[in-house]
Amino acid sequence: MSLGSSRFFTTVKLLQSLEYSALGTCISTRKNVRKIQEKLSRGESSFRCTADGLLFVKWQDTKEVLLMSNFHNTNVTTVTKTMRDGSKSQVSCPQMIAFYHEKMEGVDIADQMPGVHDLDRKSTKW
Repeated sequence: MSLGSSRFFTTVKLLQSLEYSALGTCISTRKNVRKIQEKLSRGESSFRCTADGLLFVKWQDTKEVLLMSNFHNTNVTTVTKTMRDGSKSQVSCPQMIAFYHEKMEGVDIADQMPGVHDLDRKSTKW
């Protein structure tokens, strides 16, 4: 079993204390997050690891993506990305990021829906 979480819930302390595998996106300004200052071009990634096995990755897609995991390694794979002009391109990507997208795709879409659709329910006082 593995746990995936968004940047709101992912903390270093949480991933260190869990007894099962977990990964999640994170914010670079969060406490105890390893800083990765390198400027990367699209498809490049950089890794940092703590002594207790927590892995941080910075991957440059259209925007930078920061993830941390307590069970992944630094293996890299390729994924097909759709470019702005509609063409498809093969981009190198850490397996950790590909795994996150595979498992969290439905959650991310569900999180986007309230922003797209107006959910205000007005009641009528009789």
